[in-house]
Amino acid sequence: MPDRQVPGSADVLAKPEHDQYREKHGVVVVCRDTRHQEQVYTRLRAMGLRCRVVSV
Repeated sequence: MPDRQVPGSADVLAKPEHDQYREKHGVVVVCRDTRHQEQVYTRLRAMGLRCRVVSV
């Protein structure tokens, strides 16, 4: 089998000059339903926190 480079692999992409990675920390809150999710989001935003809403 010929040795191929796969797009997206480390061999194809150029390495950045400087590491751009910045560690982030978060908390996941499991909500009962959509209404509870909205309430929690609104409360956390009122506290000045940055939030993201996700459904999985």
